[in-house]
Amino acid sequence: MAYRNALWLLLLVLTAANVYIYINRKDYEFVKQSSYAALYPNVSKGIKTISIEKDNEAVIDLKGYAAAKWSVNCNDVVIAKDLSLPLRFSLKETLNRYILSADDSTIKPVVIDLDYSPVALYKAEDSSVATNYEIRYSSIPFVYGDSSVINIWKDKFDHVDVAEINAVKKIIDSLPMKANDSTAAKIKVIGAYIYRSINKQMGVPSDSLSKYSIYQLFCAARDGRARIWCGNITNIFHLFATNAGILCRKVGLSGGRDEFRFGDHSLNECYLPETGEWAYVDITQNILLIKDSLGHYLNTVDLYQLKKQHQTNGIVQVSVTDSSVAESIYADADKKYLWKENKLLFSYPYDPGTLYSFSNKFKRYVGPHSWLQVYNENYQYNNYHFYLKSFLFHAWLLLGLIMLVLYLFTKKRKP
Repeated sequence: MAYRNALWLLLLVLTAANVYIYINRKDYEFVKQSSYAALYPNVSKGIKTISIEKDNEAVIDLKGYAAAKWSVNCNDVVIAKDLSLPLRFSLKETLNRYILSADDSTIKPVVIDLDYSPVALYKAEDSSVATNYEIRYSSIPFVYGDSSVINIWKDKFDHVDVAEINAVKKIIDSLPMKANDSTAAKIKVIGAYIYRSINKQMGVPSDSLSKYSIYQLFCAARDGRARIWCGNITNIFHLFATNAGILCRKVGLSGGRDEFRFGDHSLNECYLPETGEWAYVDITQNILLIKDSLGHYLNTVDLYQLKKQHQTNGIVQVSVTDSSVAESIYADADKKYLWKENKLLFSYPYDPGTLYSFSNKFKRYVGPHSWLQVYNENYQYNNYHFYLKSFLFHAWLLLGLIMLVLYLFTKKRKP
């Protein structure tokens, strides 16, 4: 009888603990914290493989380049020509710069600094170090993984009314875009259209708009019937860009201390398959794209890092003017949002109608499931509270099941 009392007491303690955790459940959520490499894996264009074969012959294979023939220069001297991928050429001793040039003049040469130090070089210095190969610099990134790590952000919009999808596609077809235009060019056209359609209606939306669909909100703002803010604008651009064939995701900026917020904001990122880059897009602030001094498109974390280090000189932004889309010097227009105290939230595609359904909330409550990824340089999440919650919840279920079995067993044995 004593063990039953102990079990009942333990069940009571576990119940109280689970009730407390449920009341304070926001402090026990699972957080999927991601690194730069996880958020921005390069899968489209770059160095696919690099290796060494016999006689110190380097073998470099590239992905995303359509050129048929290549030549290799070492310190401005041609050492190989009329090569097909993968490229094979002999390395020269010590540190040298190799330039891989395609026969297509529109393709920018690939620059790689390779350091080859043979065994003989170390033996001459009475060193036992083996042959050493080092990559000191590459003008293009390495390719990791496959397209599946990119496609997790692809939104199918299964929850959106087909008539509204068709209406969006009809608008897209009317815009001055061609199928073979670059992704960046399409972003400019779509972003300019949306900005010109709604920029005069930016403001706090009425509660009565909460039941409007994304397309209905766009139409209401375009027609001057409603005010919308960054979250709505981010959803609108996401809807249009995705249906134009652009891989687009939503990014939230969040943070605060005590009663003060750090400037919550919402924006977009678009994937550029031509270069393997993600591009920062903030229609609310009239920023269609942002480029660095070398012409590379910046993503949200790139800009975050540059602002954090006060290195925004040379950045160019693409914005909508009265009559066109033009480039100008980045004026730190969004300094009130993207700064070092904020965390960045990258949300997976979801149906807003079921995100907070009982089944989805229960799934996130009991298991390590998250509907977004977090980039936060100010805090390292260990999910200790989540795993404690999970342990106590499952212990409570298991003990409850044991008590039920004991009850049924003893009841059955009674005369």
